Amino acid sequence: MKNQITRRLALICALSMSIGACSPGFNRVISSANKAVDGRSNTNTGIPDASPTPQPRAVITPWKSVCGDITGVAGATYCAYTNSPTPQQTIWFFHGLADSPSVFTEALQGTSVLISRDSYLELLQNLPAVKIVAISYGLSWLLNLNPVRTQDPVNATVDVFTSQIMPFIEKTLQPPRPYLAMGHSMGGFNTATLCAALPDMWSKCVLLNAMIPETTCNPFLDNFCNAGPGMVVRGNFTAADWDAYSPFALLKKAKKLPKSFVTACAKDDFGLFAGPQAWSTQASAGGFDSTFYPVMTGCDHVHWPAKKVIEFMQGN
Repeated sequence: MKNQITRRLALICALSMSIGACSPGFNRVISSANKAVDGRSNTNTGIPDASPTPQPRAVITPWKSVCGDITGVAGATYCAYTNSPTPQQTIWFFHGLADSPSVFTEALQGTSVLISRDSYLELLQNLPAVKIVAISYGLSWLLNLNPVRTQDPVNATVDVFTSQIMPFIEKTLQPPRPYLAMGHSMGGFNTATLCAALPDMWSKCVLLNAMIPETTCNPFLDNFCNAGPGMVVRGNFTAADWDAYSPFALLKKAKKLPKSFVTACAKDDFGLFAGPQAWSTQASAGGFDSTFYPVMTGCDHVHWPAKKVIEFMQGN
């Protein structure tokens, strides 16, 4: 358990770090973790209780799940969830930094360490008949459109996703169409990449508090703007790849784009508001149907408007 906490804290710090210190958002996480380890309640920290020994909640029926490795793709794993014997669509879900494909299991069972799953739980409680397929390469990864990337995980490419991961999932799990792409934080970046690169694959796209650097921030020219997201970018892209395949570069070249719904918190713990807003604005300026839904108060990075997401999913 301590190792899991340590790994998550280190990656959360990487997302929020600045010169010589972590951001206030990370300091609140540290404070929460210390109180949890000490056995004290987490109050007035601005984030939900982060106890490493949470009290499990009753599992919500009728959700069923299965997890496993993706055969033939080193390091790739999945978890699939379904709430009906006859699901009517599939959500391809991409998790955030320091998370895993078991995020929905943690939401259902109340077993999360450090990171609140309240929004996930609200989503699960209100979804219609659906299958969710969560894909992962580990705690920290970004999909790259370069088919011959050299950074680990080398298999985290759009080409491998379409030529190996999707066929494996379709053969193994028979997910029903239409397909909707959805991702939180780091996963929102991956969703933006897939929706611009493969617009015909998806009926809709949902970016939840996406880890997209601001348009004025080039992680390879300025180490200190959006420092944490920039570190993740530099771990998954070369400078040339970023110029060609960043979410904004792909959006600029896109001829088509699925209808999208983009959330952001004005008080995001890691300052991730301007980037998602700019992505949605650029999509709309390109003639695409994109809704930006800012949450101005009572929010943080790990909470997003689940019921508004469902309204978007069910709309025309």
